[in-house]
Amino acid sequence: MVKTPKNNNTSMGPPTVIDSLEHFREAAKGSLGHKAKIAKKLGCHWETVNRYMKKYPEETAEIIKKEKEVLVNLAEESARDLLEKREVQMTKFVLSTLGREFGYGEKLEIEGKVNVDFADAIATAHKRRVVNEEPDLIENGE
Repeated sequence: MVKTPKNNNTSMGPPTVIDSLEHFREAAKGSLGHKAKIAKKLGCHWETVNRYMKKYPEETAEIIKKEKEVLVNLAEESARDLLEKREVQMTKFVLSTLGREFGYGEKLEIEGKVNVDFADAIATAHKRRVVNEEPDLIENGE
């Protein structure tokens, strides 16, 4: 069986290797940081893109970061559109994340010192189990 060399000549079809950082940068445009999309533009497998990124981590990371910023901007625009339409789930999400500093959220956060009598808390929990006929996990050692 005769092995055919890979075609690196761009005039004869898509390249099978990444020729330069500029070549990578051009392929990354519009990919939103997705390696498979970059690979498709380059005409290679996504693992080739991955190997190139490992070989030049700092340079490629900056390129990918810029593409992901575009993705985040798109998501922010979409979130804003949904908020303007008064979409309930997006409103809840924004309030529970970005609204925390204004008192919104899913958890009650308490700052300061709190004194807790653990003996009293354990006795109360034990009484609740007895009333509800639940096994006492503390006495059983579970």
